Amino acid sequence: MNERSYQDAVQVLRSHLGSRWDGLEVDGRAEMVRILTRELGYSSSEANDALDAMSESGTLRYHTDSDDAAVPAIPAAPVGAASSGAPMPIPVAGHPGYWQIGEGVIESPGRKGQVTPA
Repeated sequence: MNERSYQDAVQVLRSHLGSRWDGLEVDGRAEMVRILTRELGYSSSEANDALDAMSESGTLRYHTDSDDAAVPAIPAAPVGAASSGAPMPIPVAGHPGYWQIGEGVIESPGRKGQVTPA
């Protein structure tokens, strides 16, 4: 992916989603693929490759609650143990987090969408 198309992809995502998309990781990725295929004419494979490149560069990142705080370990139930009727914990992967789109973006009213120089 050349630099110009990379920048275009980031801008298209930001114009449609802003700097943050809340929800499950897989749902956000699917939405971003739909946007890139519809707006820039990428194939599904090209859109996924673009998202992978953005993730590797830090321009796109998925955050979960476990990114901010340690998640306590949940002990496994003994084999053959009867159910206590207590609900089973939901795996961390099932908890919604959020996608952060655009690294170093200034979110002030006067400079909306501009990237800070490296």
